[in-house]
Amino acid sequence: MMDDMVTWDAKSWVNIIKQHHQWGDVRALERAKPFIEPEVMSLLLRHYLDTNKQLSQVQQWRLDFFNDGEFLNDLQIMLELGADINFTESRWPKNTLLHYVCNQITTKPSTILKLMELKANINLQNRNKASPLHLACNIGNSDVVRFLIEQGANVTAVDTHGRTALMRAVQGKHVSVVQKFADLGIQFENDTVDFYGRTTHHIAKRFDFQHVLEAVMPTQSI
Repeated sequence: MMDDMVTWDAKSWVNIIKQHHQWGDVRALERAKPFIEPEVMSLLLRHYLDTNKQLSQVQQWRLDFFNDGEFLNDLQIMLELGADINFTESRWPKNTLLHYVCNQITTKPSTILKLMELKANINLQNRNKASPLHLACNIGNSDVVRFLIEQGANVTAVDTHGRTALMRAVQGKHVSVVQKFADLGIQFENDTVDFYGRTTHHIAKRFDFQHVLEAVMPTQSI
């Protein structure tokens, strides 16, 4: 079999990779590619380096590095090795990489743009049917919210509770996010009712946000 065809030196390299099962291995593998026999590379990719699994792992613990160039370089390597930019993790809530990125208050629009250039889908919904826009509204990242909307994010999509992204922003009392919606000419949805029978203005009243919503969107009567 193929395993028997691998030279001792190459086997040693594979074992080193296995012993250091971390995201950094991806860059090490990339640097070593010119020196690894094709048979070994094939064996490694098939039986050890599940690129989507690696991508899922980095989604879970490397959140603080999403805005740094080193992370984006690593991501490019992962994609070149066969990872799917829109891969959903196996555990709940089955987020994509973009979901995790948009759920960070420190994320910048430039990072979202780079992920989109790598074919990240801004309208994919997770197991809770939340889109990246839902999560950006939930966390209160107004700059990312504006950018996602300008790039065509679906503002009418609803999650498993029947809530739109704007509803989430109102419930979280994120004034700057609601202001972005107003600046872009998007009004709260009187005709959208969540699974609890509440419209956006009902949510604003319940969470004592009515006065803010009236000030931001004065043309609408609550």
